[in-house]
Amino acid sequence: MRSVYQKTIDSMKAILGLIDILTLGKIRNGASNHLVFHEISDNPSQLSQMNSTTLDLKSRDRILSHFLDRKFISSGYLRNIYFTFDDGFRNTLSTIEALCARNIPVIVFLNAATILTGVNRDIERIYSSSKASWNSLSLNLLQGHYFTQEDIENLSHYKNVKFGDHLYEHVSARNIDEAKFKDYLSQSLQFFSDLRIEIDSFAWPYGDERVDFIESAKSKGIRKIYKGSLRFPQKFDETRLPRVQVSNRPLLILHTRGSLLLNRFLTKK
Repeated sequence: MRSVYQKTIDSMKAILGLIDILTLGKIRNGASNHLVFHEISDNPSQLSQMNSTTLDLKSRDRILSHFLDRKFISSGYLRNIYFTFDDGFRNTLSTIEALCARNIPVIVFLNAATILTGVNRDIERIYSSSKASWNSLSLNLLQGHYFTQEDIENLSHYKNVKFGDHLYEHVSARNIDEAKFKDYLSQSLQFFSDLRIEIDSFAWPYGDERVDFIESAKSKGIRKIYKGSLRFPQKFDETRLPRVQVSNRPLLILHTRGSLLLNRFLTKK
């Protein structure tokens, strides 16, 4: 059971998310919504349950049936929706493949260190210093949860799938200096280069944006940078692209639906 404190925090985040519904009106000339998915499973890891970033299969199917509806596609609205997947959870593969079957654009943001080791190394740092009940979960239990290099190579054959950097290790940019940020970017680019994959997109882990690092990212060839939710007032451009988290959290579902409905109105010709 989540504590009253955590429920309050989640509610506050959701209320802030509702502000996005209003501020998305600032995006003009081909307005778009970028949806971000993490784990998609009926049996997610304890990590995702703690973070409330899980989408169950029934909800996934309902969302896909909506987006893959022929009338929806023929309306032209789908060109304003982008499906992005963070962290490389293997239980998102079937969803990505379903989108590929309909040639719908997908962006997968990966941490190279997680793929190479099979473990998100930031997990221990986060929860060892928190009040979360972490005793029942060891890092080894998360091994096998993430894409393998073979998975990535298979996905790279789809023309509608692009990859982006999510920093070499899944750490908040607020906890590192610019030199370390540049070093992580270089390691990530080398990882993708070894797989013969070109990237030009980057997403901040946890949505923790560092505006002062943007020029460093651009110097490495990064053209599009994805942040967390859009807050008012903030400048919108390709280096500060907002995304909407999709999960089973009730208020977040309301936020997602509201954002999509508003954007459909804003982009209607």
